[in-house]
Amino acid sequence: MDRPGFGCLALVGMVFSLAATTSAATNVAVFNFQMKSDTPDWRWLEKGLSDRIATDFVQSRSLSVIARDEMEVMAEKMRWVPEMATSDPARMEELKKQLKIEYLVTGVYSVANGQITITGQIVEVEGRKEVARKEISGKADDVLDLQRRLSAEPTAPSAPKAEPVLAPKAPPAPPPPPKDPVAENERKSQNALQLGEIYESKGMTDAARKAYARVIEQFPGTPAAAAAKKKLEALPQGEQTGKP
Repeated sequence: MDRPGFGCLALVGMVFSLAATTSAATNVAVFNFQMKSDTPDWRWLEKGLSDRIATDFVQSRSLSVIARDEMEVMAEKMRWVPEMATSDPARMEELKKQLKIEYLVTGVYSVANGQITITGQIVEVEGRKEVARKEISGKADDVLDLQRRLSAEPTAPSAPKAEPVLAPKAPPAPPPPPKDPVAENERKSQNALQLGEIYESKGMTDAARKAYARVIEQFPGTPAAAAAKKKLEALPQGEQTGKP
């Protein structure tokens, strides 16, 4: 579940809120996440998570995102792990000097028993202080949805202000309109198909085969199921290359 205290506020929105305090663009670096579980077939997500967040960041004029190749050179040189963001003054000072960044985004994740937990954090580089953190968890098969949730921008452009103690409470917000079941089913089927395509692109043929089979079983009659059937038939038979 999402960590209490942050509600639906996700990493992109948190940085937007921090950047709103200045008129100049805020310099941000997104470092690769670190996998904490012994699940080598999920190694691709270390870069996948940071790529997704960085892609969302570059759409904002209030943020200046350090190029990924420049960040990766520094990370490799330092043998970077996320814990360094708050515990290693020398490395953080070097990052500040070399990349000229104000905030750093990184995190960790782990996979076990078909579940995945992802924790992202934002660190203020000058003081090595964690200013925001978000944790989400869910089914490993729903990893693409979890990526989007981690990186989703809230509707408000800045952080909510604390209400005075004596201020009257606002009436509760009306419940959100019910989701269109047909559109929701289509969205989920496309996400499931995309996960199979990711496995296939990584050479994880057995995992891709199982993912495509799940699409066909769980979303019959959808365009995604038809596409999954074709992809399943095109996969080489008898090749076992990994299980996520």
